[in-house]
Amino acid sequence: MACARILARIDALHRATDHHQNLQITVLVDEPTAHLDAHAAHLVTQSLDALAERGVTVLIVTHETELTEYCDSVVSASAVVEGAHAKPSHEQVYRWSIVQNEAPKIIPAAAPHKQDSADTSAEYGPTLHNAPEKMVRENTEHTVGVVKTLKTLRNLTGLGILQGLPPVILAALTSLAAISLTALSGWLIVRAAEGPAMMFLMVAIVGVRFFGLGRACARYAERLLTHAKVLTAANTLRVRAWTGRLS
Repeated sequence: MACARILARIDALHRATDHHQNLQITVLVDEPTAHLDAHAAHLVTQSLDALAERGVTVLIVTHETELTEYCDSVVSASAVVEGAHAKPSHEQVYRWSIVQNEAPKIIPAAAPHKQDSADTSAEYGPTLHNAPEKMVRENTEHTVGVVKTLKTLRNLTGLGILQGLPPVILAALTSLAAISLTALSGWLIVRAAEGPAMMFLMVAIVGVRFFGLGRACARYAERLLTHAKVLTAANTLRVRAWTGRLS
């Protein structure tokens, strides 16, 4: 994408100026072919060569020696290894050398073969025809994998479904208390605006206090139990790991 944007900008400048005039532009690229397959690396190399043909100075920073074979000049750096009696230094010293490539290689016009969708469908045709069955099988395997992972976690940490059920119940009670508090307090505000006798509002007032305190207490208990279970499981797993290393 970066090479494509550079090519588009330089092409626009090339059209705006005289086509026979070289562009006084310097382009610096860092590892342009890193982590690319052969086909994509060849296309990037061709794009950089197209820039050089238009008079652009292309500076390439790369670790790939194959790419340097197409360059006119190669600047290499090698670390200087000091002797045993040399004074220690915190800065690494490098030796730089410039080599003129008198006969740079010509970039092939044909790019390496790229596997297209036809080849992929031909190679994996039976699998594609059985896509629904494969998806069902993968979902089943995924479900079995999750259950197996939970069982392994229970065996390693001792934290099973029953041990994790109290925090879940307390979290549900906290949510119910919060919903009840919101609904009851809203009703109380609306009803109090009508100016009824205080005795008609006492039950709602007590309910608001009850659900407010209940939500806070349930949330505190849920956090307390959750942290206790998680820290206990982590401690058990840590002890098992150290025991296994020592044994």
